[in-house]
Amino acid sequence: MISTAPRQVELVVYDLDSKLQVNAINLLATEERLALPSFRVSVKSVKAPKKVASVTTGKNLPFTYKDGMVNFSVRSLKIFEMYEIEF
Repeated sequence: MISTAPRQVELVVYDLDSKLQVNAINLLATEERLALPSFRVSVKSVKAPKKVASVTTGKNLPFTYKDGMVNFSVRSLKIFEMYEIEF
């Protein structure tokens, strides 16, 4: 995985049967819950995905698939966010 996320963001990918789950965690989150700026995430995949969605909102995200990488943007991260890449 490749990302332009700030250093305090930990990204974890789980390979589930028909999807990949990407979790983004802000390790320096405080009670103020200040949102981090947008950043890009690229995840290696042998298949082109059908969709990328935010689990929290249920909304589909725009993405590209090029050279075996699924690319999408995390618009804002406060503490934790989960995304699913479905095939």
